[in-house]
Amino acid sequence: MYKKFRVFPLLLAFSLFVTALSSCGKTAVGDSEKIIEKAKKKTYKAEYIQSENFSKEYKTGDGVVSYVLSVTYPVLSDEAPLTVKQSINSLMQYRLELYQSDAQTNVENAAEYMKNNSTSTPWSMNVTYKIEFVSDTFLSFTLDEKYSTAGKDVSPSTIAFNYNLSTGEQVDAREFIPFSSNEDEVLSAVKQHIKTRLKTEKSYLADEDTLNKMTEGIFDKGRFLINNDFVTFLVPVSRFNIGMYGTWRVEM
Repeated sequence: MYKKFRVFPLLLAFSLFVTALSSCGKTAVGDSEKIIEKAKKKTYKAEYIQSENFSKEYKTGDGVVSYVLSVTYPVLSDEAPLTVKQSINSLMQYRLELYQSDAQTNVENAAEYMKNNSTSTPWSMNVTYKIEFVSDTFLSFTLDEKYSTAGKDVSPSTIAFNYNLSTGEQVDAREFIPFSSNEDEVLSAVKQHIKTRLKTEKSYLADEDTLNKMTEGIFDKGRFLINNDFVTFLVPVSRFNIGMYGTWRVEM
């Protein structure tokens, strides 16, 4: 178990829990968990977050589909704070344009791959999003990217976005670690988690150089999530030649 660096106290959940105890005298563990879960759901609700989807099949000159792009991304409606609405919607539009540009570039490569490997399954990029946390002050969400060559997933990755709803700006993990002056302690705990998991799941003994590379920039934008009352760091294990794919989540 690793030490958690608390960020957002669950005042609403605690209030409901205390109320339940006072009215029932003694509340079963299962009942208290339901009360807390209900409070969480109420906190996470955000009517102004909507979904948009873009999908397109890219074909070669002979009309054969060689690349399929599907992107589902968040769009903030007029009910959202103006600054964060403009910031997030502009960023999502920019990323959508990048995905389309990459698709155009990959069409011929995909077609050549299909021809050489005698397959009719096109390359594809599938992007989805998930709202991780919403409060009166912050919005945190992720984009999950799954790149596939002829039906085989390669280099899946997760990108995090954390916004201050008052300023419309993305925030830094250091703002949510109470004793951020001692980043080394946090970094050491993240490294130890990674090292233990690698050894347990893959019998892989990670050296210090590998751990440094896996945690490089861990406090920067895109590498962490605000999630209720703790910070979750994202570790892109797909980037390293250790036989593992995806993005690990390390809660602190």
